[in-house]
Amino acid sequence: GTPFSREAGRNAFYFVHSFHAEVTNPEHRIATHRLGDAAITSAVRRDNVFGVQFHPERSAETGQEFLAGFLGAEVPSERV
Repeated sequence: GTPFSREAGRNAFYFVHSFHAEVTNPEHRIATHRLGDAAITSAVRRDNVFGVQFHPERSAETGQEFLAGFLGAEVPSERV
């Protein structure tokens, strides 16, 4: 699995702008978010390359868990 599969259905990521990617191949779209009535691409994957439209580094504990998932690391329960 990937961090995407563990975070499915959670709405805890930080978006700060109105830009979004237009996906030319729908098979590369692996996550969307709702903005009004539109489904906006928030993550893509092609082979072993992932890209996200949100800021996991600014998404508190959920973002740390997401990033740690790519490393196979555990996030410490106590943070400094």
